Amino acid sequence: MTLLAIETAYDICGAAVLSGETLHALEEASAPRQHNERLANQVEAALRTAGLSFGQLEAIAVSSGPGSYTGLRIGMSYAKGLATGLDLPIIPVPTLACMAHAVREELDWIAAWSHRDLFYCAPVHSGALGEMLSLSSDELKEVTVGKKLACHRAGWDGAPFDTSLIPVYPSAEKVGRFALINELTSRSDIEGLVPEYFRNYQLN
Repeated sequence: MTLLAIETAYDICGAAVLSGETLHALEEASAPRQHNERLANQVEAALRTAGLSFGQLEAIAVSSGPGSYTGLRIGMSYAKGLATGLDLPIIPVPTLACMAHAVREELDWIAAWSHRDLFYCAPVHSGALGEMLSLSSDELKEVTVGKKLACHRAGWDGAPFDTSLIPVYPSAEKVGRFALINELTSRSDIEGLVPEYFRNYQLN
């Protein structure tokens, strides 16, 4: 399957083109609040590098959350518009599960900064994620004492975590590989597909 993968859930904005185990192209950058301006150009650049046209794509994988409210909306809206125009299925990829899988070592917890002092997080059991939680940094520290935690915290200016924390970041390549390796089910009912915001976004 020739797949276009899109990542906009957090600060990273990017696109990747993959087929099987082969990464044909990756265009991404740390671009907080610039997803809307960058995404379409990155997709086109990735296809040029891969030497492929839009018509040669067979599916679109997109990071589905949790994550940035605006980032998720931009990524999902772009993917849905492209899929509708090209008559392609969409594969929604859970963001935290995707990042946890990319760490490629045994984890106890996976987390990513949300906003203010809140983190999206979930325990990891034998490679599978448990219940999704929204915890403050202090709560997250408390439940992960003595545990192996991987966390994406770009943009967070709070106190540092324990030095044993494993840094992890989102990537369009990771989205594509996770979708292909796990043989995730594509969605043909594009209209009903929405990001997994997990909780109502709070402005204050």
